[in-house]
Amino acid sequence: MAGPPMSNARSRSAKPSEFQYCHGQACDRLLKLCEDLHNLHRTEAQAGAESATDTIPGPPATTTCRCTEAARQFVSWTTTAFFPIDPGTAQPRFQATLLSQRPVLSVWTQALVELAALAAPSPFFYLVPALFPTALAPHASPCQRALLEQPALHAIFAQLAARFHAHLASPTVDADDTNGPEDPLAVELVTLLHRDVLDTEDRDLHLRALGALTAFLTVPYLNAVTVQTLTKDGGVFEAVFDTLEFRSVGVQYYTLVLAGRAATQKACAAGLAVHGRAYLKSRIQAAVRWCHDRDTAEADTAPVGRTLDGTVILGLLAVPAVAQLTITNRVALSTRDPSLPPAPELTEPVVPPLTLVLSLRTFLVRAAKWIPPTHVMGSPSTISKSRPTTSDPADHTLFRLIGSNWTLETLLESTLYCLYLPDLRAMILRDKVLWEALTTRLATPLRNLEQTDHLHRPLALALATSTLGLLHTIATFIDALTKYPAKPTEDQKQSQRLREYAQRGQNQDQTPAAAASAEPTPPTEAEMTDLLHRFTRLNPTVLPWWTGVYRHTMDFWKRHVEYRTLCLALPYRLETGNKADEGVAESENNPRLSLSLRQTLSTFQLAARSCTNLATAPPLRAPLVQGGAVSTLLETIKVAYTLLQLHPRNKAGVEPTTSSAASRFWAGPSADLRLTCVHALAKLTISVNPNLAFTSGQARSLAAVLSETLPLTADLEGDAERSDRRISPTLLRFEAIMALTNLASMQMVELPAAPGTNFATTTTAANLSVGEMDMGTYIAIPCGALTALQPLLLDDHPLIVRAAAELLCNLSIVDPVMTEYATSCQRFVDAMRAPHNGDAKAPMRPEEQAGEEDGQTRAGDDRDAPYQHCKIHLLIALTGSADRGTRSAASGALAILTGVPIIAQALAYHPRGPEALLDLLHSTISKSKAGSALETCNDDNPETSEEDDNDDDATSRTLAARAAQVEPDFPLMHRALACWRNVLEEFPRECPAYMEWVRGERLVTAIRDVTILAVRAQDTTVQEACTQAYEALQNRRKAN
Repeated sequence: MAGPPMSNARSRSAKPSEFQYCHGQACDRLLKLCEDLHNLHRTEAQAGAESATDTIPGPPATTTCRCTEAARQFVSWTTTAFFPIDPGTAQPRFQATLLSQRPVLSVWTQALVELAALAAPSPFFYLVPALFPTALAPHASPCQRALLEQPALHAIFAQLAARFHAHLASPTVDADDTNGPEDPLAVELVTLLHRDVLDTEDRDLHLRALGALTAFLTVPYLNAVTVQTLTKDGGVFEAVFDTLEFRSVGVQYYTLVLAGRAATQKACAAGLAVHGRAYLKSRIQAAVRWCHDRDTAEADTAPVGRTLDGTVILGLLAVPAVAQLTITNRVALSTRDPSLPPAPELTEPVVPPLTLVLSLRTFLVRAAKWIPPTHVMGSPSTISKSRPTTSDPADHTLFRLIGSNWTLETLLESTLYCLYLPDLRAMILRDKVLWEALTTRLATPLRNLEQTDHLHRPLALALATSTLGLLHTIATFIDALTKYPAKPTEDQKQSQRLREYAQRGQNQDQTPAAAASAEPTPPTEAEMTDLLHRFTRLNPTVLPWWTGVYRHTMDFWKRHVEYRTLCLALPYRLETGNKADEGVAESENNPRLSLSLRQTLSTFQLAARSCTNLATAPPLRAPLVQGGAVSTLLETIKVAYTLLQLHPRNKAGVEPTTSSAASRFWAGPSADLRLTCVHALAKLTISVNPNLAFTSGQARSLAAVLSETLPLTADLEGDAERSDRRISPTLLRFEAIMALTNLASMQMVELPAAPGTNFATTTTAANLSVGEMDMGTYIAIPCGALTALQPLLLDDHPLIVRAAAELLCNLSIVDPVMTEYATSCQRFVDAMRAPHNGDAKAPMRPEEQAGEEDGQTRAGDDRDAPYQHCKIHLLIALTGSADRGTRSAASGALAILTGVPIIAQALAYHPRGPEALLDLLHSTISKSKAGSALETCNDDNPETSEEDDNDDDATSRTLAARAAQVEPDFPLMHRALACWRNVLEEFPRECPAYMEWVRGERLVTAIRDVTILAVRAQDTTVQEACTQAYEALQNRRKAN
């Protein structure tokens, strides 16, 4: 976007195809105000006060633009007059005495409005993107060339905002006194802006006041002043919109931009909806009608760069204003007092949502044929060939913006507002024609960003900064597009049921036409997943588009953000506090950081969140991985960890204990970014084939990142600072474990095992280099997953326990894990062979073990029993879990680990070990014989118990019928038999349970029953396992 239109005196000598950002009158006016400020201050200031006399130059002797220099003089005077250096502290201190001097305050306020108008209607920090559409043209003004070579105006605005934000946002200053009518700055600004908007006939003053209001709405410390101006004496919207249709196109343009900004404020939304409804609706309808008429007249033969009408631009600006106004009114309607009747301006939309979506489609599909793309190379842009139909030279400002990034941002923002309405989101996702036009239009600026390497450094920075704003809008757009509907709470469900019940009678009396025009209902979570899948399948360019946005943002970070400068800027840029002086000093050294750092981090956050949403649909995970999402997310995590190291809380050198590591992981400016990236990586890694999707380097990076979250998230369930997080630690932990389970199955180069390896004294992972490790070893030992899994096996959530047991089952095949378990079992066996430890007590179940961890000790239990310090103790307890998946994973891990002789002996010595394996076989057999009927027919149900006692024959028939419907769980039987085979081969004779299990008949009976079931089902694998277990039993009997 650009500055205020040219005055008539200057525009007579200007060519219609050229656009002058500023003119001599603007330079002279701002310089004259700075000189007046200096003279007033020199006359009225105290003796000895510093002044800016030496820095104020004389009037410009040439026609070269001096806006930058004039802005510097204004900020220099403001810094010297309002923030003098305190001799005691050597720090700037705000001096409010000048605010009580009427002449100085009046002139200073006028200069502030002039300075804001230079950047209007764009915010302060987006001045270079606003200038970019004409900066590359050969006829760019001297001011534009100067700003491209040295974007000093950004630093000036950053200094001004930092100075006054430190004062007006200080905790020592009451907010009501600062922003209220008692504040002299607020009073003067409100009076001046209100006069220039309503009480002046000077068109130039009127335009500058509108532009300043738009800029002030984006500044935190001036937002309240602007809202007060817009709502003063009943509001200015009634007077502005009353005759706006008959004003010039330039005035309408600035008013619509102001309306788009003001629509975000609840205080302004009601007045804007009442007084601007008719005008905004007419602008949209006129623009849509113009596009339809032109499309009908010229069909598809209209060349690029044809004459455009101002109606298109005004309609384009009216769309985001109406969309944002719709959102604000809906929020106000949902948060109002239920006892009060709703205001009519809130219940009735300015434009029906369906009409809003159709108008967006019209702009994108039809008006895009007359909007030429931006050219960045070589010859002049074809934008200059467009001619406005109006004779006002100031209106050339509008048509120079056609085809720029700003146009695309406006279209995206308009659609973005609609995407935040769930009912409209489904409608937009189903519109294939709209998406084809949108992705085609957005391909040009992304290609332009790739062509900036050979350009001049300042020019490349201006182009990258301009495109960064577009990338941020695209990232926000995709995030809103892929956002899943939030799960309603119980109170919300009850309210929805009551609302549907109340509207049921009204719908019966509704006419068919009204029912057809009713708004669609928002999609459910399952419908949203299916919708995203079909959407990406019908629009194959969407996922490359998303990965391109992410890649270009990462390129911008690497090219234009310096880590050394980031170290200086971080304390001020990313934290709240009175560190304005550090921010000002850093802004003078590197002003581009103030433009790009926060927006780049926000783009990373939005892109990672949209990746998480897309990865929620399993069919989209493989295309995302193929598009490079994993490598880009890993790069983003590196950026986030760089910010974590620079955070002031982490400079004290705290030891990385579990609690301190958790606080470090979740604290700092990039906590949400790290959390979102890890969650997205976990979702992407769950279901893809790691052997095909990841390289060894990517797999190790993923393992390190995912393993780090396991011990951290467990400590954050009750963290109050996490109340506003979007991701549950339980969900993150579960998906991280599932992703690690998939990664552990990745095939790596196997290490040659030395002959005669003794697992009790084998080489641990500490003796191996990272390059020699397989993936399971790397996950288990260097990443610390084996240690982190132990408390997760006692988690309260059954899915967490199951996932942890499955990961441990996958990790149990690697040598270092076997070594860890063998070492623990060796100590247990040695302790059990001692004479005084021959008698051991039965182990506790998982729920009892969890109760002991909470401090609830079971009566009669010995906490110092040797088996409780053995690592297989938890696996034995989990074989009796009620969850089938947990039993299967625990028995599978035992079947693998008992292949080591010392672990098999430990299981034999364990007081619960052989009994747990037998219970596993018996529970499976009894379930296969009687099914679930034995669990349902019990004495707890009095209604069925009496009937069953009186009719035994009916009970027998019921049990037989249900047993025929249940199949035996042969995989679980196979694991139990493998454990028995390994244990019997190493069953020590001195074990107290030797006579019961080796010489007894209980095990023989169980093996025989399993063999019968396997023969009937013709399962040869289980038959072979039964044979091996029985042979091992007979061999042990013969050996002893």
